[in-house]
Amino acid sequence: MSSKENNFILKKNITEKKSISNHNNFEIKNKINKDQLEYIIYNIEIILALLDNYKGSMYLQNMLTIINKKEISILLKTINNHICNLMCSEFGNYFMQKLLKLLNAQQRLHIYQIIDNNFLNIAINKNGTHVIQALIETIQTPLEQFCFDKLLSKNMLLLFNNENGYHIMMKLILDKPENERNNVNIFIVGNLEKIIINSYGAYCVNKFILTNSNINLRILLIKNIQMNLKNLIFNKNSCSVIMLAIKNFGINNFEFIIHEIKNNLSFLCLHPVSYSFVGKLFNYLKNSEYYKLTSILWEIYKNENLLKALISNNHGNKLLKKLMEYSTNTQKKYIK
Repeated sequence: MSSKENNFILKKNITEKKSISNHNNFEIKNKINKDQLEYIIYNIEIILALLDNYKGSMYLQNMLTIINKKEISILLKTINNHICNLMCSEFGNYFMQKLLKLLNAQQRLHIYQIIDNNFLNIAINKNGTHVIQALIETIQTPLEQFCFDKLLSKNMLLLFNNENGYHIMMKLILDKPENERNNVNIFIVGNLEKIIINSYGAYCVNKFILTNSNINLRILLIKNIQMNLKNLIFNKNSCSVIMLAIKNFGINNFEFIIHEIKNNLSFLCLHPVSYSFVGKLFNYLKNSEYYKLTSILWEIYKNENLLKALISNNHGNKLLKKLMEYSTNTQKKYIK
């Protein structure tokens, strides 16, 4: 670009500086040309002004469709100190998502260095979470994977339990094959009791269960449920996870839950969450494992003290009426 052309554009933009700050846009209506592109990529003030509104963001996103590798390097250097803020920006995050897909491996590694200290803040931001998900899609080398896993490992529990961060964990669970996300798998089965008491974490683990094929992971998950059942059975989020696990992995892997219910049924009926869980489990057994349900019912009906305890409280009474509906004719005659 000639000195004369550069002076003309510079003068024009000084004149329009006020309109830019008022969320008008830098020659938005004109077709992007190389002179404009070259001027923009060197000017952080123009970039930030454009990324402060929808039309400006779209303009820069369109600019990325004609940019070359050298210009990408210049642009990256220009926005270097603003990358974390742009990732969390309402309009800047869309620009950053597209830019990430144009970077080479070395440039993406540079991004990891920049966001290192701000990763969690970006990941739990309603805009930033989308950029981190886009960053996941760009991973192509083992070193990039290592850098991402390093950032993830320090913040995994917070991400699972955050309304924005959990989308990142969901993406990893749904988009990556089970054998390619070992760090996530191990964290889930090892910290299950901390994750599934939260609604966002429970949703992630439900997806993990639905995609699970590794038997060893399944065994560890079930063991964790068993170790923490006395607490988990009183939380509605964890109960939803346990119920899904039973349906997908089979009731035979959860005999310890049947044992817990038999021994503490009257107590479990005192709490609305555990009472609801027991009711759902019995209904599942009625439809899928009726022979097991009839066996349990006989143990309940032949325990006079348990029957008296159930009759004495509202939830217990409701449960007995429901169990009567599930009973065989012989059991109905016996209990009457």
